[in-house]
Amino acid sequence: MHPAPLNGLILTGGKSKRMGGDKAEIEYHGKPQAVYLLEILERIGIPAFISCRAGDSDRWLPYRTIEDEASGFGPMAGIMAAFSQVPDSALLVLACDYPLLREQDIRWLIAQRGPGRDVTAVSLKKGLGEPLLAIWEPRAYPVLAEAFALENYKMMDVLAKLDANLATPDETQFFKQANDPKARNEALEFLGKLSSGKD
Repeated sequence: MHPAPLNGLILTGGKSKRMGGDKAEIEYHGKPQAVYLLEILERIGIPAFISCRAGDSDRWLPYRTIEDEASGFGPMAGIMAAFSQVPDSALLVLACDYPLLREQDIRWLIAQRGPGRDVTAVSLKKGLGEPLLAIWEPRAYPVLAEAFALENYKMMDVLAKLDANLATPDETQFFKQANDPKARNEALEFLGKLSSGKD
């Protein structure tokens, strides 16, 4: 059995309240983070979309977008909208608040893809996966749809119900989130040290 073709989905639909500004537009690498991630996927050869709120596509031109079909439901809305547009594809989901991700980290995640599993997720804590750093297979969609119908929009709860392949990277520091100004500044400092060759 051949695996489903893979499409990338860069999540940008959040309100970024803790950050105080749009996380998708922060330039950690000289360009908006959403664009940085999308361009990595394109280099790898994975067709990719930017997931955005309804009516928000124009600001991401000329990149391909998928708008949320419903608002106020968090990343679940974006993932479900993507499955409705490419129903026979698996989704490599990358949230835009992981600023330290490198091309090799994304290639590593793709290499962990478990045949026959519902989802393959990065795991940074034993027994827990990161649902927004994960490959969601088409067979996971019914469980997403059921959770949505029950008004449970927590992606961690959906992940817990699936046959998940949890993969722990060797270099966990590159999978750190940045959800507030302090974490953003720490990420920028870390990247600055990397580019200058300092430890």
